[in-house]
Amino acid sequence: MGADNLAQFHQWRQWRKIAATVPIAVVSRPGYDAPAHSARAMGWLRGFVRPERQARHWTKWKPPALVLLRLPPDPTSATGLRAADADWHQNSLKTFNPKVLRDGVTRRPL
Repeated sequence: MGADNLAQFHQWRQWRKIAATVPIAVVSRPGYDAPAHSARAMGWLRGFVRPERQARHWTKWKPPALVLLRLPPDPTSATGLRAADADWHQNSLKTFNPKVLRDGVTRRPL
């Protein structure tokens, strides 16, 4: 999830159950890091934060587990992508393959 979602994660239905079910990766978002770090959910999750250098081992983590990631920002506008294709949600389901990136490169576990 993005840091903006972590800032309001405590408002999600059964957010503690979600956090206790799957490891969570939080991607830094400009302007949201401070609200994310001071968020109510982060108060509960703070004791479960893993170092970023361990992120490649996330499949071995016992939840709750959280890793804070700093990645180069992607300038692509999600709003712009959705606006360019009004049926994006239907079309994406037809072509979705979680193992292949948009450029055709096969994903590999970290």
